[in-house]
Amino acid sequence: MPMNDKHDPITLEIIQSSLQAATDEMFAALRRTAMSAIIYEVLDMGTGITDKNGELAGSGAGIPAFVGVLDKAVKRVLEKFNQPGDIEPGDIFITNDPYSGGVTHLNDVVLVMPVFAGDEIVAWTANIAHWNDVGGMVPGSMSTDATEIFQEGLILAAIKLFSRGQPIR
Repeated sequence: MPMNDKHDPITLEIIQSSLQAATDEMFAALRRTAMSAIIYEVLDMGTGITDKNGELAGSGAGIPAFVGVLDKAVKRVLEKFNQPGDIEPGDIFITNDPYSGGVTHLNDVVLVMPVFAGDEIVAWTANIAHWNDVGGMVPGSMSTDATEIFQEGLILAAIKLFSRGQPIR
């Protein structure tokens, strides 16, 4: 029986293993460089790679629930920055908006960055990690007395943090 080149299982496994290795390396780098014990000890984080449309292609270790957040964050960025030239090499986007990015609460912050081949986006890298404080009404930003989300901290609704590799001030 001839093998269909389009669905060659060996090639598919090599690609999947490569994506897994890349996301595992992203996870290890995030853990090594983290300044917060909740990230480097508790591992309250996750990493992933999506295709150009935001569909998850690979994920690293970490909190399993976080894996399902990364694709939603990328899709939100694609929805918001949908004009030619809105997304360029070196751009980094940030979100913690539970209403449009899928995060569980404001302290879980997602960073996403496009991967380009020439002038075309071919993939996205993404990570999510728990930040200790995002400016809520109490230290740590999580209060049982909060009556609205604005008391829990700063809401970052898919905003561009870096443009062409430079921080936006």
